[in-house]
Amino acid sequence: MALLGPINRIKPLKEGNFFCPKCNDQTAYRAKEVRRWFSVMNMPVLPLASPEGVVECTICNGTYEMNVLDAKLNEDEQAFLENFEKAILNAMLLLMMSDGHIDDAEVQTVIEVYAKLTDKTLGREDMLAQAEHVLAAGHTLEDYLLSIADVLNNDGKRLVIRSMSLVAAADGKMEDAERETIIECAQIIGLARTTALEILEDPS
Repeated sequence: MALLGPINRIKPLKEGNFFCPKCNDQTAYRAKEVRRWFSVMNMPVLPLASPEGVVECTICNGTYEMNVLDAKLNEDEQAFLENFEKAILNAMLLLMMSDGHIDDAEVQTVIEVYAKLTDKTLGREDMLAQAEHVLAAGHTLEDYLLSIADVLNNDGKRLVIRSMSLVAAADGKMEDAERETIIECAQIIGLARTTALEILEDPS
């Protein structure tokens, strides 16, 4: 190991979703700050350059400058993003209400998962109002999933099932009936049972 020399120090900044130029799709990203330092025994002692922000796509591992997050979506891309966000939220709400009552832990999980996946804050009152709207529309979970199956790619479908799994486990445990419901939901939108089981093993 070299006693003296330059090293890169990496500091995580934030995570979210963006339009990846390489994937040509909405994907998750990790943003981080990279700064080059002169080190002594692997300890940074003197910065050699200003910190630089880097955005990394979690799907293709492509890296971009921070301004990629400011890229404007065209009308088709914006419509897709809005439909995706709506699909995530409504699927979680329909699962939450499928047992006939709304649990506080599930409500909080819906809010947290939605914020993590969309970078948007959803207040409790707004979420409950959307839940009432979904109920009034008469959607069933199965019918709703069938309606969105053709507009989501596999990554989008996996995120829908992942978000539903987190809601189902919000009370600290997942019943066998809930697991089977999520597996059935995955198959409705075109994911294999094995894929659903993988997500259920580690939905975080």
